[in-house]
Amino acid sequence: MSVIPYTAPNVVAAIVLLCISIYSFRHREVRMATAFGFLMVCAASWSIVYAFEILSNDFTWKVFWVKCRFVGLAPAVSLWLIVVLQHAGGKHWLRGWRLGLLAIHPIAVNILSFTSEQHNLLRYDYSL
Repeated sequence: MSVIPYTAPNVVAAIVLLCISIYSFRHREVRMATAFGFLMVCAASWSIVYAFEILSNDFTWKVFWVKCRFVGLAPAVSLWLIVVLQHAGGKHWLRGWRLGLLAIHPIAVNILSFTSEQHNLLRYDYSL
C-alpha cells in the first residue's frame, strides 16, 4: 500500500496554510490578522503531524503522533474564538484574565493527551 496518496494532501494543505499564515502576519494592521495567522499555524501543524502519523510504521510512533496532534488542535479552539471576537468587534472581551482563561483549555488538553496512559480520560485504548 502506498502512503503517498494519503499524505500528499496533508502536506499540500500544510504548505497552503503556512502561506496563508505568512500573509496574515504581514498584514498585522488588520484587527484579527495575528490571531488568524496563529490559527493557520495550528492547522498546518495538525496537518503535518497527521501526515507523520500516516507515514509511521511502528505502533509506538503512531501513538506518539496521535498525542502530538493535540499540540496544534487544542489551541485552535481558543484561537478560533479570538478570531471571531476580534472580527465581531468584541475586542474588549480579550483583555486581562479572560485571555488567560482561554489558555487553560489548550494546556489541559495537551497535558491529558500526553498522560493518557495513566488516566484514560482522553483516550482509552490504542490499537491498530
